[in-house]
Amino acid sequence: MLPVRFLALAALLIAGSAPLPAPLSAPLLAQGPSLTADELDRLDRGEVVNRLVEVPGERHREGLAARVLPHPPDRVLRAVADTDHWAEWVPFLARSARQSPAESGGGAAGGPRWELAFDLPFPLRDRHYAARVEVSGDADDARTVSWESIPGSGNVASARGSFTLSPRGPGRTLVVFRSATDPGDATPELLLERALRKSLAWVLDGLRQQVNRCRYTEPWPDGCREERPGPPG
Repeated sequence: MLPVRFLALAALLIAGSAPLPAPLSAPLLAQGPSLTADELDRLDRGEVVNRLVEVPGERHREGLAARVLPHPPDRVLRAVADTDHWAEWVPFLARSARQSPAESGGGAAGGPRWELAFDLPFPLRDRHYAARVEVSGDADDARTVSWESIPGSGNVASARGSFTLSPRGPGRTLVVFRSATDPGDATPELLLERALRKSLAWVLDGLRQQVNRCRYTEPWPDGCREERPGPPG
């Protein structure tokens, strides 16, 4: 699920007819800084917002990027929640596969898990871990697709992120992408932040292209030979 380039560059990672999971009481990723009026103006002019923000109590800054896509939120949600196809558009994500009940320790607690593996460019180390993906929010307002690494499942201390989708005028969606990763090793902070900052815009560009695929059109279009989206959770 995710060939462009990806948010996991610095070691992060994370439908048609498939039902979405029940909304959560709270998203996995805590609420963060809101966009400023100046940033919203820039977004409406077609620009991309891209910055790093401090997170109280955490060692590494969080990446935040936003852009407006010329598609309605329900179509964008189908693409973002389609975890089975993340590797088609997330930069450097080599594998995104649902784990079997045996691989995930029986499966029930916490819902399905996905194995995420990233082939990152030198000098960054390749990363892999299992993650839980959840969808929250109100269909009439903002919807959020969040993911979080499962402790002890890979070679990162922690990784999490989210896409929040909000209406921004007729047929348009404001996408806010956030990601935060603690690789748990001695990778220099400057290298991590440089990679994260560059990957933020790449992820949104990958999503911009992915949303155009016929598999996210409803009703299902005649002549679309793509694999239908699978359940995200």
